[in-house]
Amino acid sequence: MKRRHFLGASVASLATISLSPATALAHAAAGESERPDAPRVDLTRLHFIVDEPSLGRTPLWFILDSGCSICRTAYSDLRSRAALHDRTLATFQVRFVPVGDAHDSAYAAGRAFAAHSMEGFFVPGWDLQPAPAVWQTVQEDVQRNTAATRALPGYPAFVIEGRPIKLGYDGWHDLSDWLSS
Repeated sequence: MKRRHFLGASVASLATISLSPATALAHAAAGESERPDAPRVDLTRLHFIVDEPSLGRTPLWFILDSGCSICRTAYSDLRSRAALHDRTLATFQVRFVPVGDAHDSAYAAGRAFAAHSMEGFFVPGWDLQPAPAVWQTVQEDVQRNTAATRALPGYPAFVIEGRPIKLGYDGWHDLSDWLSS
């Protein structure tokens, strides 16, 4: 392929992802690979659960919905790696952010918040009867989380402040590579 054909094809492909050549070059020069229209999440609006207290580690926000099977797999893998004291994961404080649009997933997220533990999130038969005032607070937390993450195209999502959001889960090795980068 001749150079001019390569450049023409490159410019055409940039147009399909809504980046002008000048913008793409500016991002490349700055070492940025994130699209300007990439989803963003206001982390200050999120209510989260930390199963294991940890001080001084980088927060890793794990946004998940109980109705998402990939979220359940990612959760299971993260809990297994934490139990094995994985070195990559040990440098992070995992903050679980339960969300839910559907009634069942919102109720699961509410159970997790009411118990201050993710255990209630994935155990449908786990019955928790908090006081009505507490239940209203947890429902508000779930609604606030769900509204704050509305810009995301799906779950699970992993967020480290100052880095592009990682959407989806393709297994532990893929996530570990992202965490290490």
